[in-house]
Amino acid sequence: MAANAEKDLTDHLDRLRADISSLTETVSQLVSDTAGIKSTLKRSAASAARQAAAFGEEVVSEASELGSEAMHAAARGANAAVQSVESQIERNPLTSVLVALGFGFAIGLLTRK
Repeated sequence: MAANAEKDLTDHLDRLRADISSLTETVSQLVSDTAGIKSTLKRSAASAARQAAAFGEEVVSEASELGSEAMHAAARGANAAVQSVESQIERNPLTSVLVALGFGFAIGLLTRK
């Protein structure tokens, strides 16, 4: 009977050693997998950051171009308006002087105390 108990104890110890070895391998595999996941996530985050920066630069560039185009369009419109007023003054100088006098008189009345 003592031999049977000793054999059972030895069998249980062998099974425990095998289970511990299996658990050690599983934990090692999990650590390795976690490191791989961490590395993959780090690369993905870096790639996403680079893409976001490139997109931001593109948006800023397009906004700058649109602002420049709007500024040129406004300048062209202002020049056209000035030329139109100048041509009206050249065609109708008396009317222009009378309109200017009328505006001056109206502003003088409004600013009077």
